[in-house]
Amino acid sequence: METSPALAGQNPRGLVCQGKDMFSSWRKTLAHLLVPEGIADPVEASNVRLLYVEVAWWGVALGTYLSYLTVFAARLGASNFWIGLLSAGPALVSIFWLLPAGRLVERQTRQMPILIRCMFTSRAFVLLMALAPWLSPRHGGELLALLVIVQAIPSGIVNVAFTAMLPDAVSAERLGAVVSVRNAIMAVTSTLGTLVSVPLLAWVPFPANYQAVMALGFLSAYLSAYYVSRLRVPDRPALDPDLGPRPTHRPFLSLRAVRGVWQEQQEYAWFVVAAFVFHLGLYGAIPLFSIYWVRELHLSDAWISVLTVVWNASSVLASLAAPALIRRQGNRRVLAWSSAALALYPIGTACSRSAYPLLFLALAGGVVGALMGITLFNRLIEVAPAARRASYVGLYNAAINGAVFGAPLVTTTLAGAKGVATLMIASGVVRILGWLLFLVRGKGKGDARSGMERQ
Repeated sequence: METSPALAGQNPRGLVCQGKDMFSSWRKTLAHLLVPEGIADPVEASNVRLLYVEVAWWGVALGTYLSYLTVFAARLGASNFWIGLLSAGPALVSIFWLLPAGRLVERQTRQMPILIRCMFTSRAFVLLMALAPWLSPRHGGELLALLVIVQAIPSGIVNVAFTAMLPDAVSAERLGAVVSVRNAIMAVTSTLGTLVSVPLLAWVPFPANYQAVMALGFLSAYLSAYYVSRLRVPDRPALDPDLGPRPTHRPFLSLRAVRGVWQEQQEYAWFVVAAFVFHLGLYGAIPLFSIYWVRELHLSDAWISVLTVVWNASSVLASLAAPALIRRQGNRRVLAWSSAALALYPIGTACSRSAYPLLFLALAGGVVGALMGITLFNRLIEVAPAARRASYVGLYNAAINGAVFGAPLVTTTLAGAKGVATLMIASGVVRILGWLLFLVRGKGKGDARSGMERQ
C-alpha cells in the first residue's frame, strides 16, 4: 500500500494540515463557482454569499417540516376537514392579508427590522408545531392546522418584505443570476432534507419521529433567518405620494383601486392577469397528479420517488443554466416559451398509460418549471413600480393565492364526475390561455436582458 507523503515524512500533523488545505481549497472553489465574478462592491459580494447560505438552510426546512405537515396532522387524528383547512387556510388568509401587509412594508424606510422580526416570529411557529402533541394530546391535529393558518400572518409580511428587499440587496444586472443559483441550491438542500427525514420517520417511534423532523426544520429555518439578518441593505427614502398610485387605499382591495392600477400600470396589470390564469391551471392540476399516478397508473412509491428525483435534478441543472439563457433571450421570451412547455405537462401526463413516458415528462418539466419560476420572479420585479414595490408585490401574491386556494377545490370536487384525466387536460388548456396572455400582453419596456448583458 502506498504511503502518503505526510506520513512518509514522519509528520504526525501533516495529514491534518493536508486536510485543512484541501477543505480550504474546496471552499474557495465553491465560493468562486457560486458568487459571480467582478463584484466590485464588497457589501454586494457579502450579500450574495449570505443569500446563498440562507437559502441552503431554508431548503432543508422545506424538505423537512413543510414536506410532512399534512401527514403529521393526519397521524395526530385530524379529520379531512382540518387537513383540507391546513392546506387551503394559509392561501385564504393571504388573499385578504397580503394587501395590507404590502402597505405596512411600504411605509417602512428601514427595510430589514420588520423583515427580521416577522421572519423569526414565523419560524417560532415551527417549534410550536413540533410541540403540538404535548400541548394538546387529544386535539393535536387540529392545533397543528390552526398554527399553520396563523403562521400565514407573519409569513405574508416576510414574503412581501423579502421580495421587495432583494433588488436592493443585489444589483439589477446580477439579480437574475443570483435568483437562479438560489433556486438550484434550494432544490438540492430540500432533497437532502427529505432524505434525512426518511430514516427518522422510519426508525423513531411516533410522535417523536415527526417531532424530530419538525425540530430539524425549526433549526434550519432559524439559521436561514439568522443569515438574512446579516444582510446589509440601504434604507429606502420616505414614500412620495406623487411617485404613483397605490394598488389600494383600503385594507382590502376595492373596485376603484383595481381600476386605478389597470389604468396607470397596464404592463403590471396584464402580467398579474396572465400569472393568475396560468396559476389556475397550475394548481388545478397539482392534486390530480398523485390521484392519477396511484389510482390510474398504479405506480409504486419507488416510481413516484424516482419521478421526484428526476424532476429535482433537472430543475437544478436548469437553474444553473438560466442566467446565460436569460442574458441571450431576455426574461419575457424565456417566460413565454417555458410557460408554453409547462402547459403541456398535465396533458402529457393524462395521455400516459405507463410510468416510462412520465420519466421524460419529469425531466422536461423540471427544466421548464425552474426556468418559468425564475423568469416569473424577474418579470414581477421588472413590471412592479419600484417606488411602491411592496404594495404591488402584495397585490400580485394575493391574486396568486386566490388561484392556489380556489383551483384545487374545483378540480378535486369535479374529479369524480368528469374524470381525473379530463380535468388534467382542462388544466393544461387553462395554462395555455395563461401562456397566450404572457405572449400577447407581455411585451413591454421592462426586460432584464439589456441589464444582464452588463455582467
